[in-house]
Amino acid sequence: CRKPWGCQVALRYPLYPSQDCAGDEALAPLLERIDWHTDAEAYNAAKKLDFVVGVFLNDLNTPGDAPLWVRPGSHLRTSAADRQGAKEEWCADIAPVPVLGEAGMAIVFHPWLLHGGGPNLGSSIRYAVYSRLRLAER
Repeated sequence: CRKPWGCQVALRYPLYPSQDCAGDEALAPLLERIDWHTDAEAYNAAKKLDFVVGVFLNDLNTPGDAPLWVRPGSHLRTSAADRQGAKEEWCADIAPVPVLGEAGMAIVFHPWLLHGGGPNLGSSIRYAVYSRLRLAER
């Protein structure tokens, strides 16, 4: 691999300390406020990103622990015609899914995958580290 373009330490501060994380009624309206994006757009597709690597630094056991949320398969909709309108519209038929796991777990995903950070209904800060990479010259 070539050198990464630095790393991002992603923090999610608690919205409502001591709130019960398991309550769907508390989580549902907050999911509507996820800032959906692709790293291919956010980091300029001209850089030709090949993949994104993330490492959880906390356990993310429930959807209220501020995990990364993804729309599986959205990276396959990469043509301009596929991406008409707001990101929420061009993938409205793909249900968002939280990526849960233990501290130290790594995830690798495509830079065109639609994703966003979820709300933190816990009482402590969520930490993760992300790096955007590309393969060696082809």
